[in-house]
Amino acid sequence: MYKKNIAALTAMTITLFSASAKEISHIYDKPAATANEAIHIGNGTSAATIYGTFPDENVEINYTTPEGKTEKLATLTVFHSIPVKRKVKTYERGINKDTETAYIDMTLTDGTWKEQFYSAAKDSVLIVEYSDDLPLNSTVFLKSDYATDVKSFDDLITLKGKLPAQGRGEGTDFTMLLKVIPGTGGMITTNPDASLAICNIKGAKFIITTVRSQATDLANLRIFRTALRLKNGLDKYQQTAPVSQSDYSYAAYTTTEEKVTSPTGKQETFVNIEATDSLGNPVVALRTSPGRIEFLPYIDFTNATDGGIDNIKALDSFNICFRWEKGKVSGGTITYFRKDYMPDETEIDIVINGETHKVDIKEGETIPLENFIDLVRPFIQ
Repeated sequence: MYKKNIAALTAMTITLFSASAKEISHIYDKPAATANEAIHIGNGTSAATIYGTFPDENVEINYTTPEGKTEKLATLTVFHSIPVKRKVKTYERGINKDTETAYIDMTLTDGTWKEQFYSAAKDSVLIVEYSDDLPLNSTVFLKSDYATDVKSFDDLITLKGKLPAQGRGEGTDFTMLLKVIPGTGGMITTNPDASLAICNIKGAKFIITTVRSQATDLANLRIFRTALRLKNGLDKYQQTAPVSQSDYSYAAYTTTEEKVTSPTGKQETFVNIEATDSLGNPVVALRTSPGRIEFLPYIDFTNATDGGIDNIKALDSFNICFRWEKGKVSGGTITYFRKDYMPDETEIDIVINGETHKVDIKEGETIPLENFIDLVRPFIQ
């Protein structure tokens, strides 16, 4: 099996493994039998040690104690179901020193198998990408000795836990999210043991992030932002500009005012916000007026395509990321960053897919847009 050690992500103390010159300059033609033969990747906020044998894999996610010791926080385990006749013909693993991406390439009797591993500082996540050469039939687990609750739903595993107390202080509560972004075909289902079953899907990406439990909204935001950037693959993702976790880097956009006279004769002023979506197309993403944000106000459903917008600022105090499919909003987040003159909690009307919702939102709170979309899923906390 492949076995990888990964440092706990930001919002916790980080252990960083530095790739040595030997590892960068060597390509290996067989799996690493021990950690001494492993390839290490890291960027200052997270890291991974990759070793093991095909076809199963484990990812040990670690944290650093106040005494400086590295301890296991959780383990991601992936069991791949493969045909009995499938055999490994050639094997290669190494690291791309330009992108700091570790890889595993195999030629099998019935095709090729490719994996990439990237620790992304800009979004504080670990990414695992499977190519679409062969379909995945896999079971995904996320477990921890410190877990207090593990749940799976749709394509997400949420693990909540509590670290041991240090000295007289209380233990630290943490939340870990694992998101599976499927490629084409097949389906993802959940199992009673909180694992996910990947059934006959060509290509997939895993996103993992860890935060202190009071920052769960930040974890959801990291997952969404990363998923949006990964739409065109890991290579394109690595080319995107870094994003500040503290002040956010808003998408470039233009605004135009629109004055409308209502049937009662009252004149209202709207602001149209036009930006470039994740496919490079210009689109009027939002239409705003005091206390109101409307999504995709002028979408042409007859020619609608899929797309997404990452980090638009609306009404001077809201950070918005969202995606759409066939012209309808399918997911995203809205975060409230109040200005000095604004209250700690505010109320706003948001119009999504033609329906108006009244939303109460607190300073720093991130609310998933899925809460207001007619999807077969429960309210997302």
